[in-house]
Amino acid sequence: MTESYQDPSNLQLPFNTSPSKAPTQPQGRRTGSSSRAPQQRPRDAFRPFNQAQVKPPASPIPDSSYLAQSATPARKLQNPQPLLLVLDLNGTLLYRPRASSNYTPRPSLSLFLAHCVSSYSVLVWSSATPFNVTSICSKIFTPKQQDLLLGIWARDTLELNKGQYAAKVQVYKSLSRVWQDQRVQRAHPEFAKGGKWGQKNTLLLDDSALKASAQPHNAVVLPEFTRKAEEVQKDGTEVLAQVVAYLEMARMVDNMSSFVRDCSFRVDTGWRWDWAKGRSVETDESDDGEDEQGGVKIEGT
Repeated sequence: MTESYQDPSNLQLPFNTSPSKAPTQPQGRRTGSSSRAPQQRPRDAFRPFNQAQVKPPASPIPDSSYLAQSATPARKLQNPQPLLLVLDLNGTLLYRPRASSNYTPRPSLSLFLAHCVSSYSVLVWSSATPFNVTSICSKIFTPKQQDLLLGIWARDTLELNKGQYAAKVQVYKSLSRVWQDQRVQRAHPEFAKGGKWGQKNTLLLDDSALKASAQPHNAVVLPEFTRKAEEVQKDGTEVLAQVVAYLEMARMVDNMSSFVRDCSFRVDTGWRWDWAKGRSVETDESDDGEDEQGGVKIEGT
């Protein structure tokens, strides 16, 4: 059946897309028990319209202060610093067909999430609708893990207008929005002592480098996990195991944006993680003469 055109400006969305409003899900570590059943799917979440008439969001560019900070050499720390890890969902942690509640987890997903929630401060940020994001999170995180999340952010936090929200457009995740959120900032383990989240201690895990255009040196970009992906769970060299080894190395420097700038994550370049022992495993794939696993030199080593 041919569906009639509807002007995007007249769409009635079930969620507030104003950037001045707080995200759909509360931020900050949550305590106590509460119902985690996903909200009922709104009937008019998406209405048919002429997508060609929707202007996509402008692509952000890094500002000069960000670039200057990321160019400052990273120094090795004696102890790991706190890490704010911003997690994407579809294509990164799992594969979910469009308009389906079923999903395929990336190999070792449960091990990966258990490690992340217990070791880092975790915020979920997906471009999917609030209903779908909440539904997926209720399945991949345990109730206890959900209580420890700093927040669950969805499409209504991406500063989109009504037409962009309903259309399939390129979206961007500017970490400055995360850093400006006071509830997220107050969740820093050393907030009372002046600790705060910023480009030195935040990483975005996503399958799209474009989404991180505003802060490209804070992005850990994974190969997209698709329905035809041939990844399997194996001896600590599956993609998510390699990511953990990389994140643990990043925690040992004082400037994560500099670390990523000089050593962007790439699969099968020597990263390996032992899930049972909870530590990195050295491999023979790192170049001779390099100081650290994965081929990155850090001042102070």
